[in-house]
Amino acid sequence: MEFMDTSNRMDIIHSTSNIFYTRVSQSHFTSLEEVIARLTLRHEVESLVLLGSGAEGILHPASDYDIMLVLAGMTVPISLVLTTIAQRLAEVVFFSAETLERWLTTEAGDTAKNAAPMLRRLQKARVVFDRTGRTTRLHEKALGHAWQDEHTQREVWEAWFFCNYDLQHTRRLLASSDHVYLLAVDLRLLSGISEAWKAYFLVRRVPWQGEKEALRYLADHDPDYRLLLQRCLAEAKREHKMQLYEELVKLALAPLGSLWSYDATAIELYTEGDIQPEALQTAFAWWEAALSS
Repeated sequence: MEFMDTSNRMDIIHSTSNIFYTRVSQSHFTSLEEVIARLTLRHEVESLVLLGSGAEGILHPASDYDIMLVLAGMTVPISLVLTTIAQRLAEVVFFSAETLERWLTTEAGDTAKNAAPMLRRLQKARVVFDRTGRTTRLHEKALGHAWQDEHTQREVWEAWFFCNYDLQHTRRLLASSDHVYLLAVDLRLLSGISEAWKAYFLVRRVPWQGEKEALRYLADHDPDYRLLLQRCLAEAKREHKMQLYEELVKLALAPLGSLWSYDATAIELYTEGDIQPEALQTAFAWWEAALSS
């Protein structure tokens, strides 16, 4: 099949300091098999992997194509291509052979920050082309471990801090009769609910593998929390939605303790790395001393 010329379809958006660029790709009119065949003819393409439902050959109307493309040399600075293949949404993630080589020497306990999620995805992947065998070896390595995310103490602390922080401010806004304030509550609830259920997984050190897998996990391990999430999302009355949201946050952070009380004082530190108790104690002591001056 010959690629169709779509060069006449091009969208470029200029702003003061940026250029945003999209176009219709030839892949829109081309089968997945043909796209794979064309890509593997490129000398810089070392391997190509199908991820997700496409790897299993089980595609639903809402399914997309997920592809991992490994380049022997990154001749162009591409990280991700969001496109269409055969008129189906497709996401192509790019990695260098050098990155895969690092992952091959990585042990399960000291996985690089972005390696664990990708190695978990490789467990359900299908290698369709591998010029050197490197990706096949990595696929075999991926199958041999659970590849848990190594969340830092700071990441857990930030989830605890900002879920409580958002809850406090949303409560404050809800006490107003000003329609602007109440509309702000509706907007904050959209993001707050999302952050709360993501915090549920982070706090419990459960790997995050996207919304669909997270919902399946809850169905198997905590159906009550999933039901609460569904009720919160579907609730139309603002006050009731707020109550359900607060319960979502409370349960998400339950392993860390109770929610902040209304009169609580919390301090965020301007520092990198893990939060040290001594640093927090010093900050609280400074604040109280400053008020006593």
